Amino acid sequence: MAYRILCIAADPDRAEGYGRMLADPAYEVMVVGAGDWNKQLAEDPPVVIVSELELHGTDGLQVLEEASRLLPGAQRVLAAADADLELLEGALAAGTVHFVIQLPGRAETLQTVIESALERRLRQDKQEAVGELLKRQNQELESMARQFESMVDRRTRQIERAKKEWERTFDAIVDPLVQVGGDFRLRRVNVAAARHAEQDVRKLPNQTCYSALFGQEAPCAGCPVAGGVAAWPGPGAAEAEVADARHGKTFQLAAFLFDAEPSDPRFVCHYRDVTRERRLQQQIRQSEKLAAVGTLSGGIAHELNNPIGVILSFVQLSRMSPALAGDEELADNLQEIEKAANRCKKIVEELLQFSRPSIDRQMAPVRINEPLDSALFLVSTQRKIREVEVRRNLAEGLPMVLGNSNQLAQVFINLVQNAVQAMGKGGILSLETGLRDGMVYASVSDTGEGISPENLKRLFEPFFTTKAPGQGTGLGLSVSYGIVERHGGRVEVSSKEGEGSTFTVLLPPAPTDESGGGQ
Repeated sequence: MAYRILCIAADPDRAEGYGRMLADPAYEVMVVGAGDWNKQLAEDPPVVIVSELELHGTDGLQVLEEASRLLPGAQRVLAAADADLELLEGALAAGTVHFVIQLPGRAETLQTVIESALERRLRQDKQEAVGELLKRQNQELESMARQFESMVDRRTRQIERAKKEWERTFDAIVDPLVQVGGDFRLRRVNVAAARHAEQDVRKLPNQTCYSALFGQEAPCAGCPVAGGVAAWPGPGAAEAEVADARHGKTFQLAAFLFDAEPSDPRFVCHYRDVTRERRLQQQIRQSEKLAAVGTLSGGIAHELNNPIGVILSFVQLSRMSPALAGDEELADNLQEIEKAANRCKKIVEELLQFSRPSIDRQMAPVRINEPLDSALFLVSTQRKIREVEVRRNLAEGLPMVLGNSNQLAQVFINLVQNAVQAMGKGGILSLETGLRDGMVYASVSDTGEGISPENLKRLFEPFFTTKAPGQGTGLGLSVSYGIVERHGGRVEVSSKEGEGSTFTVLLPPAPTDESGGGQ
């Protein structure tokens, strides 16, 4: 490929001289006058423009200045015979002219200048190519940077969202959940843990777990974290039971080794409140003991029937003896012995009846006065009931109810015992049965201390009791409530503090074909 060179000359002879001096296959020389250079510039853009300073109607500086605007990439050479040095320096400094040669000149000089101009053009082209490449690379880098920033921003939002989701999940757990270090200091806690510690969740980190959660001055007994990583039992949870004396609770601790870094190990500890479970287990054990005592009592009562029968038999034989005639004191004594023996016999019979196993499906028509009377008779053997006045107002002719007599007696025993315990020495225990809104009812009232509105809402909760330790389990009313519900009835409570309480059991009448009439 030949390099195109445009020579602008005022004299045709010099124009031919340019052609001879640049006769080289590497060059394509075009020689024009001052009036034709614009057209040639547009048709065949040259790489190098050589213009004489003195031209017809203009000068070379104006031509090259115009050429710099039309073709800024072309190398511009000014050929001058005589010129103002300051003028030439100004043109070179302004970039209008790149090279200057003197006329008349030699071919070697012109060729050297042309070669220098071509080298400069090649360097310029290379610089432009490099600049274009750098520009494209910068654009690509800027695009990649924007994509990277967008990706980082998106990933940051994802991490923040995941962090919030993790924190919300952490706080949604209703049991205390904490992360502790090997020094027992809290690193993270959930809301449930802060609620149990009764502190702001932001103030708990860096406090020791045993102090913040349980108010202790030393680690909890049996805490698996105390042994550190070296004593860790292996994968999975290490469990222990932790007592919270401050709140009277028991927790099942499940600890997990979260990070085994020797310098800063981390453990995740989950505390599950098992207080009610442990109390239930204790009550079940107690119930099993009571069941065993009940079975034993039933056996003893059965064994007592024989000697009581013997006593009654001998009393009756003694009263028939002729020797009794005229001895009123002895006759009265025998009558009292017979009354006492009959009372013992009735107590034994009621104990035997009450101790027999009750099966829910054994339902039969029952006169509601009978289990109420049975309950009152069994409770009447207790000393405390003798300190209160008992008023009975049991209606006659009530419809029978479909139920289990033993279970209903258990309900009334609980209600009567609670009423008696609610009163100190003195007081009035009222028993009443009747018909209300188509339901058969039996109510037990006392003139005791009454029940506060707060406790009234929790009366039938399992294990809820206001009695002193050892005087109640908190199961009597909840069990009674369940029995009445299974009979299709309900329990109503009315109470006023300082005036007493009334518990009313309402049961639906038995179907007419099963009732067997009223009482």
